[in-house]
Amino acid sequence: MKPRSTQPPFFRRPAPARAASRIPPWLAPLLTMVSGYVDVIGYLCFYRVFVANMSGNHVRLGMAIAEGKAAEAVLRVSPIVAFAVGAVAGELLSGGTRRPALMNSVTRLWGCEAVALGFTTLWGATPIPDWRGLLLLGAAAFAMGLQNVSLRKSAGLTVYTTHVTGTLTTGCVLLADTALWMFRHKHRRPFGRVARILARLPSARQACWILTLPVSYLAGAVLGALAYAGVGIKSLWPAVAVLVMLIAWKLLRPAR
Repeated sequence: MKPRSTQPPFFRRPAPARAASRIPPWLAPLLTMVSGYVDVIGYLCFYRVFVANMSGNHVRLGMAIAEGKAAEAVLRVSPIVAFAVGAVAGELLSGGTRRPALMNSVTRLWGCEAVALGFTTLWGATPIPDWRGLLLLGAAAFAMGLQNVSLRKSAGLTVYTTHVTGTLTTGCVLLADTALWMFRHKHRRPFGRVARILARLPSARQACWILTLPVSYLAGAVLGALAYAGVGIKSLWPAVAVLVMLIAWKLLRPAR
């Protein structure tokens, strides 16, 4: 009869999902950086409207409705609709929620995202005073909706690469779990042993990893603002290049 484990339940390492182990830990931070990069360029180029962060657009939409500004409301609702269409299209392209989570279909999603961003870059101009602006704004938001469903699980956690509020909350919860474990065990074990165990504690490792996503989003936003200040909407080309490289990596990566 196997001896019963004396480790607390939140310390026992869960059996890793077969699919999750095949997702490299750097992929979610990289995609999150792309989102921050594209979001700030879209904001600066298209009427100060977000193309990835839909929470801000909902707030501004509510303000426009309350103030009776119909044109402003249309402008704010356009990226929301485009983002939702992109998310639905991405789910359909990837085969739905019952597909194996083995990243089998992300090349299609990243390909469509690259095409949408490339279209925005090629047809865009600064400033854009006519209906083209709404079309290009929608194309960029559509691309972000596609990306948001391309990766939703990494390191055993649910992640979203186009916004950081939920990610930040998850990271803080994991930090709280880690702090609770330390508080419960600080008087029972020598500090050196606690430190060694803490380095292997799943909640601590996951917290450190998932909190890299808000940092990546911020880094992408800084790079996007600097790039836009230099070359305008053409600064979207590096984001397209990253997606193309990810597609090549996925296609050339040997199957496991």
